[in-house]
Amino acid sequence: MTDTTRSEAAFVYAIAILYGINDLDSVLSYSGSFPLAEVYAQATGNKGGTFGLLLIVFLSVLICVVGTFLTVSRILWSLARDNAVPFPKTLGCVNETLSCPVPATIVSAVLCSALGAISLGSKTAFQDLVGSFIILTGTSYLLAILPHLLTGRRSIRPGPFWMGKAGYVVNALACLLIVFFNIMFCFREYLSL
Repeated sequence: MTDTTRSEAAFVYAIAILYGINDLDSVLSYSGSFPLAEVYAQATGNKGGTFGLLLIVFLSVLICVVGTFLTVSRILWSLARDNAVPFPKTLGCVNETLSCPVPATIVSAVLCSALGAISLGSKTAFQDLVGSFIILTGTSYLLAILPHLLTGRRSIRPGPFWMGKAGYVVNALACLLIVFFNIMFCFREYLSL
């Protein structure tokens, strides 16, 4: 399936969803964590149809979660194999009988469950944690580019992508933009007047 086909399918799905909404205000003010349930309830008019449509979404998400979880545990195992995480000897071992990195899988399960449980305690805390991803990612780029720039770009051997003197400008501009956007992302998304 190409990206164009996916976007066309999403557009048709959005039209169908919007067509099924009877009361937009109740969808926008829905207090639950899954407003699609309110949309389906308005579209079908009964609980059975709503349950059936939500079951399709749940099964799709469940299949994706299993694949994502296995990927996370394999990434943790490969990082442990390369001594890039704490306790690499424990997390880097593979159970020969199961042909699976059991310790990495268990640690991944505990961490994923702990991060998922944050939203049960406080939705604000979970949204802040998810929202900090942008700032933390930008900061990680800054921590990679800035030392390279401050050392006069002598620490890394030039490769085929080397930009010469223009690299100083690009690196400095990247650092300035990262700092600027990190500050901008800390502002609230709306002002209450």
